[in-house]
Amino acid sequence: MNVSRGETNKELKEAYISNSIDQDTAKKHTQGSINDIQLENEASDIRETYNEIYYSAKNVFNYSAKNVFNCTFIITIMGDEKEVFTTESKVTAILEAEIISYMIPYNLMKAAFVASRPYPVSDERFWIRVNSDIAANLCVSTSLNSRLDDKGWLVGRDRKTNADVMVDLAALPSKHMIVFGPTRSGKTFSMTTLQMRLYSMLGKGVIYLTPKPDSMTDFRAAAEYFGKHGGVIDLGETGQPINPVRIIHDEISMGSSHDAYSRSYLRHIRILKTGFSVYFEQGEFSSNIKGYLEDTVNYPSLSSGRTRFLRKGLAYH
Repeated sequence: MNVSRGETNKELKEAYISNSIDQDTAKKHTQGSINDIQLENEASDIRETYNEIYYSAKNVFNYSAKNVFNCTFIITIMGDEKEVFTTESKVTAILEAEIISYMIPYNLMKAAFVASRPYPVSDERFWIRVNSDIAANLCVSTSLNSRLDDKGWLVGRDRKTNADVMVDLAALPSKHMIVFGPTRSGKTFSMTTLQMRLYSMLGKGVIYLTPKPDSMTDFRAAAEYFGKHGGVIDLGETGQPINPVRIIHDEISMGSSHDAYSRSYLRHIRILKTGFSVYFEQGEFSSNIKGYLEDTVNYPSLSSGRTRFLRKGLAYH
């Protein structure tokens, strides 16, 4: 979430004054210690950040200048008591060695855990300020005021021009996108996060199909989060059987009129015939068999020796 330059300048001035007071105190009581170097480096960082923001505000063509964002970085540790404390010690040792400030939320464990999940949930108690253009590329939204912009879906910011990257889903001629990366790089996790936001923020219906086992990514958690509005269907040898005649009709995206149901039914008939054509050997699925299949679906046979396909009304829900 982008922070305004005015608010950033105010906070940098306050940080600089606080640093100056700490340096004066150090000179009186701990002069010559390592704290002197740390305070001097902090002051240098504050001056550098302030200069970049100040001069970029005066030059609208300065695309390389840094921006400031509210971000949340939470490390979640799972295990028994001994494992958690051992891992916590190792993590804090690494953070301190890299001079990274951190806070262990002993009194906010549940709130921190919820804020760390890929839900559309944010908690300002865990926000930290990051001055970087890269932060915008890591966040789906760079501003609370524009992530629901009427013109489309804000997915990030262009690194060269610093312009918002908007995706108008309704205007796409082919609503496809590709996400690629090495194994365990977070493709499924990232896409699940975007899908949850598509539903929560834009009201889009989301269907997620995957051959991956639960052990790789807990995609079921996303459906469970939405309660009665989400669900998981397992198909295959160990899952639920497939009824090729059953028609899935979504009234939100496909409509609820008589014509909408008719289109769904006729579309599914085409899909069904295509499926049988793949199942049969080449040349076996003749025009006679195709016609017989369609007649059987349209007019279920009551004879005992024939396969029965049942159509209820125009479509199943």
